[in-house]
Amino acid sequence: MCGNWAGVGGNGIGVYFDGTWYLRQTATPGTPDAGIFSYGWPGAKPVAGDWNGDGRTGIGVYDTHVGSFWLRNSADAGAAA
Repeated sequence: MCGNWAGVGGNGIGVYFDGTWYLRQTATPGTPDAGIFSYGWPGAKPVAGDWNGDGRTGIGVYDTHVGSFWLRNSADAGAAA
């Protein structure tokens, strides 16, 4: 997964595993420096995009059982927005 997590230009990389996001500011090797947080649940499908056009990539998950998206306008934990 890739995205402009902080809205400062350039894309970083990210991994989603069992409801936890691991984000990095750049597309380079190293530890997650843009956040490690829970959002979603095991089996949910991760998605990323600029949902509101602010230049910052938000995160979300897709629930395959009910066909619904749960999206955030930022790359951090919290309620769907």
